[in-house]
Amino acid sequence: MYDSSKVAVNMLVSNYARILGEEMKARVNAVCPGLVQTHLTNYIAYGGKPEDGAQRILELATVGDDDETTGTFSDSNGAIPW
Repeated sequence: MYDSSKVAVNMLVSNYARILGEEMKARVNAVCPGLVQTHLTNYIAYGGKPEDGAQRILELATVGDDDETTGTFSDSNGAIPW
């Protein structure tokens, strides 16, 4: 079940990136920050810090107007192939 829901999210990101990019010049990307120490994970010891998990999200949210990065899937290390 997890695999199929993951594929569905990836397809949704791809479609939103295509449609919203054409219509509104918007960029759409997905980021998996990994296991992060939050109340949802009961602050699990081997989880990452929230600020580390947010780093890639901030990078993508603050790219310049000349950057055309859209439709990507990233982890904390950067874009990953899908």
